[in-house]
Amino acid sequence: PGIGHAGSDALIGVNLLGEMVPASVRLTCPELHSLAAAASPQQFWARVGGPVLRRRWLTLVVFQGVLSQSNLPALVRLVVPESVQPEESNGIGALFGEPADVLRMLQHERSIHVLRILAF
Repeated sequence: PGIGHAGSDALIGVNLLGEMVPASVRLTCPELHSLAAAASPQQFWARVGGPVLRRRWLTLVVFQGVLSQSNLPALVRLVVPESVQPEESNGIGALFGEPADVLRMLQHERSIHVLRILAF
């Protein structure tokens, strides 16, 4: 209690997810197909629904490790746990952006291990 943003007890977000996209659709979208190859099938989820249009995908890639690049590409954002000391985070973080931008980052980062990829 009280450890969330601005002392709140919980963080409430907008549900951008929606329905799970079948594997056949993932294979027809080049940006999703390439990104899915960066993780095992059990680690890649694609969903469509909410305010995000299917023609413009966004991705959140959860990873463990330490980024070797200190400067992220302009269209990729690093998401880190809030209110957690670095030594307690176990090197967990996430990269957020469009699939092509995040994929380029993953292809150059050898010091992180992808835990999960969510495309929506």
